[in-house]
Amino acid sequence: MTGTEESDWSGPGEPLAFDDEPLEAILYGESAAGPTPADLFAESRPRIEAIRAAIASGRDAEALGAMRALHAQGLPIPEASAREFLGLIERCVPLTPCALAVDHGVPYEGILQPLFDDAVARDSEPLASRAGLLLSFWYEACARYGDGRAVLTTLLARAQRRHTLGDEAGFANNLGYIYLLEGDWDQAEPLFRHAVALVERQGDAARAVNMRANVLTCRFGRVGLPAAEALESEIEAVRETLARHNDWRERKLLVLQARILEHRGELEHAVERMDRAVHCTNGVPSRLRLEDEAYRARLQDRLAGECATARTGGAHDQPDSPSAG
Repeated sequence: MTGTEESDWSGPGEPLAFDDEPLEAILYGESAAGPTPADLFAESRPRIEAIRAAIASGRDAEALGAMRALHAQGLPIPEASAREFLGLIERCVPLTPCALAVDHGVPYEGILQPLFDDAVARDSEPLASRAGLLLSFWYEACARYGDGRAVLTTLLARAQRRHTLGDEAGFANNLGYIYLLEGDWDQAEPLFRHAVALVERQGDAARAVNMRANVLTCRFGRVGLPAAEALESEIEAVRETLARHNDWRERKLLVLQARILEHRGELEHAVERMDRAVHCTNGVPSRLRLEDEAYRARLQDRLAGECATARTGGAHDQPDSPSAG
């Protein structure tokens, strides 16, 4: 019986067991454990039912703690239960870049990593991809970029072996994004370009737009300012496309535009760009919104400082009023 199967025995009486006790233990009564139960999940099943009850009654933290304990003890679980576990964690860890996860006091990798490792070992799809993708977003949320890269590298290799171009493109893009967060443009850009080529081969031009935005972010990061001003027209073209689709990821182009405007000293226009970037992330559970708000605040402070300096300087530049008489 594999890890994906459940025992179909449901009759009365004693549960089935394998007759696998050592002969000496049977003869001399030295066995404490007894024969191995035939139901692979016999020990896990009552705990899984308790977890289901906790989920059903909204006791998510309790359910997650029990899941982690189950995996910590190395107990097997049926694949159907693994899918239930993932369903709860997906409500806690959004599949969003730099996600803001719900804190239940449980390290999610204690559940997700064993689920992923087991699914990979059994070559179980789509469970391996689903668990691995969620695990990679969790590691990214924790800034554990090395762990996230390891998971996505495995997922990418599996997708390439299965010749699933859509999955391969997604995993390549996500792996590139982790390199992007680390500022490793040389590793990130080829992965983004590979992802673009794959989705365009599938005729999915809309999906390619965000990947092109990632390519532009790498090019911008590599050359820096003022050289990155040469990318301005390309940045605007991709931004307009994302804006037409009401895609919140337009924000990444708006941030690049704000940086160009800041470099030119056009702080008021830079603040306008960042106002829009922050608006794009309304309702998006990502720390990117916090970063955008912080950048906007810095621009606003600079703008206020320049305005105050201009007012003070202007007052000193006025000629003295002539005295009466």
